[in-house]
Amino acid sequence: MDFTEKVSALAQAHNISINALRLKIGVGNGTLQGHGDPRFSTVVKVADFFGVPLDYFLDNDKSVKPAAGMILSQEEQDIIKSYRIASEKEKNTVATVLEIKRQDTGLRSEKVG
Repeated sequence: MDFTEKVSALAQAHNISINALRLKIGVGNGTLQGHGDPRFSTVVKVADFFGVPLDYFLDNDKSVKPAAGMILSQEEQDIIKSYRIASEKEKNTVATVLEIKRQDTGLRSEKVG
């Protein structure tokens, strides 16, 4: 899939039109519709909007499809943005709550770092 196809797939998965996406991220007409190679800044804007890694757009392999866990809802994106600006104390509180939830549901904790 090329950039345009990947953007279309993500837009469809999030029920947003290409034109609405273009307006939300502030890019010009045709930018997301296959008129030449996109600027890096455009790729970054699209990746940030959908909460996918930049790597997703770097592989033009036709078989590459967004993994189900790679596409974040708007609510999930908002939560991540809030977490990124939280204080260390707030982040620790979130980590504690999530650890309790994992224990309650029997999920294994995977520590990073």
